[in-house]
Amino acid sequence: MNSERPGYGALGSRDIAQLLAVADHGSIRRAADALGMTQPGLSKNIRLIEDRLGMVVFERSTTGAVATEIGTLLLRRGRQILLELEAIHRDLRDELLSETGRVRIGAGPIPAPMISSLVIARCHTDHPGIAIEMDIGKPVDQLERLIRGDIDMFIGSCDNIAVPISIQTRVVDDLAPVFFVRQGHPLTLQPKVAMHDLKAWKFAHVRLTRAFLDWFLPALGVNDLPTGFQCDDSELLGEVVETSDMVSFSSPRIVQRLQRRHGVVPLDIAGVTYRHRIHCAQPAGRPLSRPAQKVLDLIEVAFTG
Repeated sequence: MNSERPGYGALGSRDIAQLLAVADHGSIRRAADALGMTQPGLSKNIRLIEDRLGMVVFERSTTGAVATEIGTLLLRRGRQILLELEAIHRDLRDELLSETGRVRIGAGPIPAPMISSLVIARCHTDHPGIAIEMDIGKPVDQLERLIRGDIDMFIGSCDNIAVPISIQTRVVDDLAPVFFVRQGHPLTLQPKVAMHDLKAWKFAHVRLTRAFLDWFLPALGVNDLPTGFQCDDSELLGEVVETSDMVSFSSPRIVQRLQRRHGVVPLDIAGVTYRHRIHCAQPAGRPLSRPAQKVLDLIEVAFTG
């Protein structure tokens, strides 16, 4: 690397964006396509950036480009800088637009229907200028999206996953699972239902956390859960239970809604000791936009009210 003054020359936001594009796409060609540039043009820019910095950011090969150790540090700091710049622009825009904007929520399968049924309509009424975009997925994937700035917050369980120090979390609710079946199910005819009575039936359920399975399997007295249907859509779970002998479970509020819509019957079972904790995760040290904070306030009221 030829540079008379190593480290000379500050990086601009455009430089950082191009470096991050190469890192995220794994190759200069794919990054150039995503940025609407030519491959030679982007390759030249990356070389000039490295020359200004006096360091090699990427190791190139025929299969792509991989960040060096020092490059990884640069990219991590650079991503935070771009997010901070975006936050500054957002805050200035919020001062002008007040409660107008788009809020992007990542959600786990348990809180997602609670947000859709308890929050979105209220937000439309109280804050008509705010649009909500919600993505449902696994917590570990959602935290990656949060780090990249693709979402404003994540609402879901962060138990038993490694939360990066750049993310702060807090518990907004903890829920005891409610088990339910169709009307006329044989379990509804028993005077008392115990956990071990459930193992004779297949289950319809959302994706399950390791913490839940560590409690549930011993409580049932089985080594493997007899799954009949898995889906992260609570309405589909309600329909499956309504038309089969499967057993399902969800949060109290979701089960109440499924009672109204599908006529499911909650089971009164002793010994349900598990609590599903729901967290709010957001970037540490970076405040939410005004619209996002308004939405989060509604979520916290809905979950705890």
